Amino acid sequence: MLRRASFLLLLASACSSSPSDGEGGGDDGARPPDGACYENPLGCDADETCGFDDADGEEMSCQAAGTKGEGDACKNVAGSPECGPDLTCLQLSGSSSGACAQFCDGDAPCDGGQTCGKVTTAAGHSFYACVDA
Repeated sequence: MLRRASFLLLLASACSSSPSDGEGGGDDGARPPDGACYENPLGCDADETCGFDDADGEEMSCQAAGTKGEGDACKNVAGSPECGPDLTCLQLSGSSSGACAQFCDGDAPCDGGQTCGKVTTAAGHSFYACVDA
């Protein structure tokens, strides 16, 4: 049975170049190994996205992407992403739903007035996603 995951969302300042803290890096052309999506969230195959493997956000891996688009309402369900390729569900801890957002880094900037912000899970791991400025 799949459990819904709860995640704590923390935003950092805009990033105009690749993150330098070793987390949330961009697509270097290599598919991330299982559980390593925090280091390369844009490296999954075209029909996949980095999805959470557990309810606490301890690990992420490439998983079959869902069908929801950027900005669509979503829920984090471990092992079953609802958002489409290269998207993640940003859901605040304790909230009943979130919204699909684009993974980002300095090489994949955000559109539409959004900024690339650092997102931290309840387990304390970080990645970058496009958020409202």
